Amino acid sequence: MNSKNSLETWRLADAEARAAESRLLAEWELYEKRLVAPPGDELLQQVTHLRSRANEALWIAMIALTGSTMKDHFSPSPRNIPL
Repeated sequence: MNSKNSLETWRLADAEARAAESRLLAEWELYEKRLVAPPGDELLQQVTHLRSRANEALWIAMIALTGSTMKDHFSPSPRNIPL
């Protein structure tokens, strides 16, 4: 996948995740006002799944844009260990 396509894939996935997050926020605000029941597990799982997909798509886009490889990110080098 080229960098332009991978970036567009991320943008679409991110937009979908943001829309689900907005729905969750709206439901949560209604719940806080005691107008509805708390958001259901299905919506929470959907938001989690969509955000995970968007994060993965961003990872792929960044690799495509920088020309790096997965090996660059997972080598046992101490510079790749998060602080």
